[in-house]
Amino acid sequence: MKETKILLLPSKIVLKFLLKILYAKIQSMDKISMLLIEDQELLLDTIKNAFDKDDNLHVEACLKDISFAMDILKTHPNIDILFSDICTGNNNNAFDYIEEIKKNFPKLKIILVTAFPELSFVEKAKQMKVESFTYKNIPMDDLLSIIKNTYRGYSIYPANNYNEAVIFKELNDREIEILRLYCRGYDRKEIADKLFLSESTIKNYISDILLKTEYDSMAKLALYAVKNGFIV
Repeated sequence: MKETKILLLPSKIVLKFLLKILYAKIQSMDKISMLLIEDQELLLDTIKNAFDKDDNLHVEACLKDISFAMDILKTHPNIDILFSDICTGNNNNAFDYIEEIKKNFPKLKIILVTAFPELSFVEKAKQMKVESFTYKNIPMDDLLSIIKNTYRGYSIYPANNYNEAVIFKELNDREIEILRLYCRGYDRKEIADKLFLSESTIKNYISDILLKTEYDSMAKLALYAVKNGFIV
């Protein structure tokens, strides 16, 4: 007598659970993995919570002292971005460790932050080929945008030349908002939908933006704005 094989299918509950795990795994693969370094515990928790709330970011590990960064990076090779205060725990300065970190992890992108408006910090970061640099007093949305644009390959630094920033001072709040959305990858229709305006109105705004800035395309203006830190 021929043996009958019975195929047991998972229940709907089990199947739903497995699909949920698979979806979570796929989602985590798409996230930007980060090492966060901040010596002030309250600020560390605040930044971590803000980053983890963003669907595109995942804080892989946290440190108070950058001297331990190499150990973490060796055991977490999937980390994409090192986000560190310049002044860290035990009086260790991030600049003293950047060269070694970059040598051992050339694909890692580094973002340095500080609360001190010290111009020499900016120049030193550029000399050491740090991908991006910013100050702590910017809005969280702007900080998140800097992280994502750095991950995409942009190098973002604060504007330190008033003359370069003049063209953006000519723009009104609505025009700045439209330019910021364009820099974040929204097209004209998406901007119109987000701002509850017609596409033709957005087109008129874009014409005014180009006229005021003397650029011939939004793509060129957006690239310049993001790269130089005027719009984040």
